[in-house]
Amino acid sequence: MNEDILKIHINAGKKQKMRAADIVGTLCAIEGMTKDDIGIINILDISTYFEVLHGKGPMVLKALQKKTLKGRIRKVSRADDELWPGEKSARRGRDFQSRAQSGGRDEKKHWKKSRGSNNK
Repeated sequence: MNEDILKIHINAGKKQKMRAADIVGTLCAIEGMTKDDIGIINILDISTYFEVLHGKGPMVLKALQKKTLKGRIRKVSRADDELWPGEKSARRGRDFQSRAQSGGRDEKKHWKKSRGSNNK
């Protein structure tokens, strides 16, 4: 991982109507930040992840503790995971494991089909 890039997590996402423009606007309002210092923005249902480039991450993290996003002060922290949630190589969810164990077939659908054919 590059030392000049810091991944940051905000405790707000699509359900709070967070948009990339909100993130960019707030970050550009911080003195010393420009749009070129902002990397990938990943907005999920209840969380937002973004990258701060050029070694400005610690400064931005400190400034966002007191700044408002969408009219509220949000919980902002350093993102710990190497893989961000939602990346394809991070398939660790329950649905993925249960489908792999069942041979890729949905057991409830299979059961309903077989049950329906026995009643006739």
